[in-house]
Amino acid sequence: MSPTVSAVVRLQNIGTGKFLDDDKAFISQEHFAQYIQARMLAGDVSHGTLGDPIYAPAFQPEFLPLALNKADCVQFRANPERCTPEYACWLLNSPSTLALAGGLIAGQTRPRISMGRLAELIIPKPQFTYNAWLFPP
Repeated sequence: MSPTVSAVVRLQNIGTGKFLDDDKAFISQEHFAQYIQARMLAGDVSHGTLGDPIYAPAFQPEFLPLALNKADCVQFRANPERCTPEYACWLLNSPSTLALAGGLIAGQTRPRISMGRLAELIIPKPQFTYNAWLFPP
């Protein structure tokens, strides 16, 4: 990646539990600088709010240290004192969480999960020792 462009994470980059690197998109640094609130870091867990599948959390890889999330893509940044990003991605892709997320899908013409509905999703907080044991550094 050139220092004059920044990567953009789009729906087609988010696979169930994995980041899909086949379809790359970039924007200028000037454009990127306008969207501080949409910056994604390596280790963030991203997921789409529409598409197929509608809800498919993926872990942003280390080779993409900084990116911009595009419309209909949102991210979760784990608090490192409470949960590892790997555990968060694993938990968000668990069958029980996927079933809960499926209940939040709405839309007359295009099924989607809004940010407000996603905020209703209750994720259990694990003991840090357990998620560190499951996903050691």
